[in-house]
Amino acid sequence: MATYDANYNGAIDMGDNIEEEHYAILVDNCDMNGDGVVDSCEVFECVVMCENEWRAENCPSYGELYCECTI
Repeated sequence: MATYDANYNGAIDMGDNIEEEHYAILVDNCDMNGDGVVDSCEVFECVVMCENEWRAENCPSYGELYCECTI
């Protein structure tokens, strides 16, 4: 968020001067509610999802991580 939320509105969207291709990847993978904007909780959830995918593949005995966004 600190890198891409250029206008500090708590969301990453095209108003943040992000490269269109990178934005599309971010929205495809992290826009959980489909509104075309990736807010701070969606970034949080996306990081947890990626961590759990990595754990399942590389360290299945660790189990899944669960964290709730409270922002």
